[in-house]
Amino acid sequence: MSKKIKFVTATEHSKDKFVEQSTLYKSYVNSSEQNLIELIVNYDNTFGLSKVYNKYITDQYKDCIIVFVHDDVEILSNNIIQLLNNSPWDITGLAGGRDYSIKESCMWHLCCPRDKLSGAVSHPTYTQNGNQFIRNADEQAVSVYGPWPRRCSVIDGLFMAVNIEKALALDFKFDEDFDFHFYDISSCIIANNRKMKIGTYPIHVLHQGLGDSAYSDSWKAAHQKFLQKWQLNN
Repeated sequence: MSKKIKFVTATEHSKDKFVEQSTLYKSYVNSSEQNLIELIVNYDNTFGLSKVYNKYITDQYKDCIIVFVHDDVEILSNNIIQLLNNSPWDITGLAGGRDYSIKESCMWHLCCPRDKLSGAVSHPTYTQNGNQFIRNADEQAVSVYGPWPRRCSVIDGLFMAVNIEKALALDFKFDEDFDFHFYDISSCIIANNRKMKIGTYPIHVLHQGLGDSAYSDSWKAAHQKFLQKWQLNN
């Protein structure tokens, strides 16, 4: 029996601005499966993503697969219900890797062996003009990490589809020690410790993010916190 699919996202925008600007919303309303999927939006959000996401790992949603997804992700696959129900993983992602080891700079794609990386994510392309990046209309570049589907140790947090029944049975929750940076990797470590199966599956999206928050002050603070938490525990 197919599980219900729900998308959960958190956005700092108001409802009006989200509806106007979010690529996630646009892909949802244009989906042929819209009537079969629920999009749950936490508007004007000021909480960490883990805290928001954990509100949905409850008995109320035990018959669901919930896709915890960033608000700047556009879903390109048209058969998302079938894909997620066919996935063999308890937590399904788009890009990740195996044999993750904790070392500087702790980014998942730098801390897994190159031949153990998996998945793909599309991004817009940009032309730099001084300090500005101008998007090239209707052009995409695909970051290809490796073959999918594959079992992973860690996956990127832009898209994490969780089988809520399995999460409840194995007492999994997202790591609320981290608001944004490293919440995904830390939560994956917890999931592995709970014996949850994590992996990638061929689901196509377009992610608007540039990844330009890496090495920001907030990233550096989270990085140190991550090292302190997991190096002390290993």
